[in-house]
Amino acid sequence: MPLYIFFALIGAFFFSLSGLFNKQAMAEGCGPLRIYMIQTWSGALFLSPFLFSGPAMPFSVWWQPVLAAVIWFAGSATYMFTLRSGDLSIIGPVAGTKPVFNAALIALFLRVHVPLTTWIACGLAAIALAVMRTPSSSGSHAFGRTALQTLLAMLLFALSDLIIQRWAPQWGALRFSELMFCISALFSLSLIPKFGTRFRDLNAASRRNLMIGAPLAALPTIFIGATIGKYGHGAEVNVTYSFHVLTTLFIVWIFGRHIGNREHTVGPRAFLRRLAGAVILIVAIILILSGRTA
Repeated sequence: MPLYIFFALIGAFFFSLSGLFNKQAMAEGCGPLRIYMIQTWSGALFLSPFLFSGPAMPFSVWWQPVLAAVIWFAGSATYMFTLRSGDLSIIGPVAGTKPVFNAALIALFLRVHVPLTTWIACGLAAIALAVMRTPSSSGSHAFGRTALQTLLAMLLFALSDLIIQRWAPQWGALRFSELMFCISALFSLSLIPKFGTRFRDLNAASRRNLMIGAPLAALPTIFIGATIGKYGHGAEVNVTYSFHVLTTLFIVWIFGRHIGNREHTVGPRAFLRRLAGAVILIVAIILILSGRTA
């Protein structure tokens, strides 16, 4: 198995696992902005040994990691707000559309031909969203709003991947990712006044889930960003990473109830519809991969 496939699979697992803990932290009273700040500072800490590695870069190109950080900041904020009130078992499968955005952006900005199979995959993705349309377990967030916000987050993440694929190799993949985290972490300090509840006022369950989920949420970005920056293969990496479509569903239904998540209460019919939609998305993803490697 190529290393870029292996690292993408690891990133997919941590995406699903961190989402479960972070959603439950929010259900217990923790705000998404606090989670995002801890996520970014955790990533900056994890990658700190690589901050001063690599060649010296001229000042004229330092806008590249700044732009990547701004776009990733916006995508992460959108994702966190969606995660707060939307079902993870809807968000996870819809997030599987990211490779479609990735392929389209590569064609648009890097002038790489995108085969017909990719555009067929776009149609399948739309069908998958219709199949997955089920009521929320809490009734607090409509499917349409959850899906649209998730799609926006995935578009922003795909844009940041595009930037990484284009410019990270000359910086060094891990160094570029570290700069993204450091810049985003500095941005996140401006969010502190908007936290609302003080950390010490959160209950024990919320603090526990926060301190597990937020650092874990940094790992998918590290694995995917560093992998694309070092090996390229952006389409293949995103295809493999999208297996979190299935891992999210099973993590929610098998383990979620043990930490207080209640999405399993929507019933087997809703689960089967979401699973069917996830399978359609997997077919779309396989079409993208076959077209990109033909």
